[in-house]
Amino acid sequence: MATAPPFAATRALAELLERIAPAAAPSGPPPSLESLKQRREDILRLANGYGASDVRVVGSVARATASVTSDVDFLVRFPSSARLTDLALLQAELESLLGCSVDVIPEFAGPPPTGESPREMGLRERLSVDAVAL
Repeated sequence: MATAPPFAATRALAELLERIAPAAAPSGPPPSLESLKQRREDILRLANGYGASDVRVVGSVARATASVTSDVDFLVRFPSSARLTDLALLQAELESLLGCSVDVIPEFAGPPPTGESPREMGLRERLSVDAVAL
């Protein structure tokens, strides 16, 4: 069985960090929900590029209570085959596109995880109820 050279993972991580670095320090205020809806096609194109779908806005931007220091919170459905790098790169590219801090909250296809605490269940349900589709 052939194995990858020991430096392959390090090289892959370095490439990932190079792609993320330009968007590492977004400084602008978050766009309004209406502005995000106007950028819908760009946002969905990025999400689809990482296998993500069902992109929704949650949090202060969705509630129209965001301040200049707020971020944009996206609730995004990922396939069970998604990797952590997919989430990280999507977040970085959304930050670059929007010019502000972004959090990508993954929602994975399939049933809820077993052993989920009541607090986690409540948070997941609240996010789903408050989510605004683009």
